[in-house]
Amino acid sequence: MKKIFSLVAGVSLLIFAASCNPKEPNTDLIPTAPDNSYIIFDAVNATNYGTEYGDGQSYNYSLQFSTDYNYETDDEGNTTYLTDGIDLFVDLYFSEDKISAGTYVVDTTGIAGTVGVEYSGAYKYTANSSEEQEVIFTTGTVKIEVSGNRYTYTINMITADGDTLKGFYTGDMYIGGESVTPTMLSVEAPSDSISAINYGDSYDIGSDEVVLQIWTDKAAVAFDINLENGATEVPVGTYSVDTTYAIGTLSEGYSFDFFGYTFPTGTYAQTTDSYFYITSGQLVITKADNIYTLVANLKNTYGSTINATYTGVIKLETAEAAPEAMLAKKNARSAKKAPHKHITTRR
Repeated sequence: MKKIFSLVAGVSLLIFAASCNPKEPNTDLIPTAPDNSYIIFDAVNATNYGTEYGDGQSYNYSLQFSTDYNYETDDEGNTTYLTDGIDLFVDLYFSEDKISAGTYVVDTTGIAGTVGVEYSGAYKYTANSSEEQEVIFTTGTVKIEVSGNRYTYTINMITADGDTLKGFYTGDMYIGGESVTPTMLSVEAPSDSISAINYGDSYDIGSDEVVLQIWTDKAAVAFDINLENGATEVPVGTYSVDTTYAIGTLSEGYSFDFFGYTFPTGTYAQTTDSYFYITSGQLVITKADNIYTLVANLKNTYGSTINATYTGVIKLETAEAAPEAMLAKKNARSAKKAPHKHITTRR
């Protein structure tokens, strides 16, 4: 399944079970599209741009809706779509820093209650080809309904060709690849599933960045630890999550957008369905006879709890000895771009 963001956003489906008592009907009905002219989207993911764009006061979230489609990419980066599909983008502005219920109208003002036309549009993909049909919106609305952890979107757009494009999604909401539905995740990593790399003081802030990762076949946790310059081993101690990059702390987790793609950084957990950007908690490291024990109790913004443990050897390598893509500790907001041709860059 293709998703523009690095994480494939899974869709959490509630299953309706009929009440045993016909006099007490089950009211937890799953919303449905108004009619069969609506495209049913399988996933949605949002990027939070804060108040950087629009009128400078409204909160901006860029949402990508995707159907379930397959594709393959050759060694030269050429993509062939194996099934039909569509990605649809809407650039929404809110009065508060959250995705709120309401009906949002396409315009150019960037004020709360609107859909920004410049960064909204769609791409349709044709099976057995590399064709990508660009769809530009001119007018339309997005209706959002919120019930607990369920978000329902009803999209009605008029295109530059005068056609109508309708879309519908109901289910979990993902922001930066992170589900807003609270959950509990436990990761008990085996002794051979660990990596520890010292990237040095790449940002000239007086501490080395050590990225320690543990994993299972279903989940992983990355700890972004700030240590003294020149660290050759991971010291025992208690590391708390904060935003100072001070020695002996864990850097807070967050996502950053790079040319339309979302990447995790800092301290975070990952499953096949979601990221969890860590905003609070501790990692306790102890050591006996060269065997380390890691015990982590962490939380994210949306109330998810991540518990992780590891027992075994930790070999701290330098980035030169174990090169891989560096996690950005301090990343300025990237240029706002949707990942296709008609979207322009702005800062």
